[in-house]
Amino acid sequence: MINQIFFDNDNCLVHCDHNQFVNGIDYGFALEDGVYGLKINPCAWNLLNYSRNLVGEENVFMLTSSSNDYANTIDKLAQFKFGYDKILSREKIDNVIWNMDFCPDYKGEYVNPNNVLIDNLYPRENKEKMRFVGISLDRYLKVDDYYGHRIEDFEEKVIEFLKEKWQEN
Repeated sequence: MINQIFFDNDNCLVHCDHNQFVNGIDYGFALEDGVYGLKINPCAWNLLNYSRNLVGEENVFMLTSSSNDYANTIDKLAQFKFGYDKILSREKIDNVIWNMDFCPDYKGEYVNPNNVLIDNLYPRENKEKMRFVGISLDRYLKVDDYYGHRIEDFEEKVIEFLKEKWQEN
């Protein structure tokens, strides 16, 4: 069973270079801290569509340690269609973790042991995200880093993981 699916943004759904452009970028954009070159993981849309069909559009989120402005800009350019309420950026994560740390009775609204998180970082580097969504290690899929070049079995590994977790009771 899966309650909600959380996808990391950078080096998972997309790759961004700050203040430089490499050949083959999909989009360039500017924020207050500089310009970015964006390359979209070619399997991102398939994975998002598969996930939304599996658990419902309302249960698929972008969970990123990047800023809200940055994440929303990428969502619009890539046409991922998360929308503002399905993008959980560092500002939201920091606020929820702070409440969890200092308000013992506070349980974040996204905490559920049946959630899953797909991210390019190792779990030991992502303890706050795991705590934010309330998952244990077996609900975490560490994927290969996406640096702008197609990863042969990226999509297959994610779909296999989602199918496996969906079938668990």
